[in-house]
Amino acid sequence: GRAIDLERLGCDGRQSDHLSQKLIGKASRDDMLCLAMRSNPPIPWSFDVDTYGVCQSVHVMLFGEHMVIDEKRWMPKKRLQRYHERDLWTKFFETLLKIEEGSKMAIGSRPASLRRLRRTLEEHLSTKQDSVKAALTHQSTFLWPKRPY
Repeated sequence: GRAIDLERLGCDGRQSDHLSQKLIGKASRDDMLCLAMRSNPPIPWSFDVDTYGVCQSVHVMLFGEHMVIDEKRWMPKKRLQRYHERDLWTKFFETLLKIEEGSKMAIGSRPASLRRLRRTLEEHLSTKQDSVKAALTHQSTFLWPKRPY
């Protein structure tokens, strides 16, 4: 992977908020480009590349394969199944992947959007505590035994 130091990027002698830095252009392999990088004309991006990486990770956990984007819908091509908690994961992918038409800004790059999504995920998990705990306990039986130290 690659990393961009936003603090160093804004070092031109002026005070700048490195968290509001915007970049234009491609900064990774074609299959890992966030949607702002894929847009034509290009859309400025910053944390979009990070939220896209989170989406890729979640997609691998849900489907066992890398995400391929349907560029007409700006959503994963692979459709969510009933057992995937479809409403929750659709909201997750829409929040982190969609680009707002008016501002041409990725919705998931906004702190307020991320906070709302976090609250939604926390609320969902709090209602499923027992089943999550049982699933994690079951999963731990497949992991190798702890090493004695």
